[in-house]
Amino acid sequence: MLAFQPKMNRKTHRRIAKALLPNLPTKKIERINRRIDTPDGITPNSPEFAKVPGLDYRGHRKKGHDPLIAGTIGFLEAGWEGAAAAEIHVGLDVVSDLIRKKYGSGVRDLIEAICNLEYDLCKEKHKSKKRRGRQRKSRKPAP
Repeated sequence: MLAFQPKMNRKTHRRIAKALLPNLPTKKIERINRRIDTPDGITPNSPEFAKVPGLDYRGHRKKGHDPLIAGTIGFLEAGWEGAAAAEIHVGLDVVSDLIRKKYGSGVRDLIEAICNLEYDLCKEKHKSKKRRGRQRKSRKPAP
């Protein structure tokens, strides 16, 4: 039996942010996502005026899951690209919640699993093309 995450998987956040911001190091993206999802004692609660419609502000999302706080976290970690990665994180959470509310968590989890599977397949296809290109280049013409 498959075990699905109750919310969008951090791996999905990282992959989508990396696809949209290829120059931002993966470690920075992971750090930004971790800081947003696991707020510390000094992270303020999301102010009412900055809350995004459609996003559930329960549990860990009470802090750091609005464009203002998340963008600040991202900017402090990695400048403007970090702020963009943080906004991608919040946007993906909104999309995840909207799909869950309309179709249920099973459909949301299935969509996420399909996205991750497609990512893995594309990555594998890209790697095999890269390997073939290297093999061709390494062959030296016969004298």
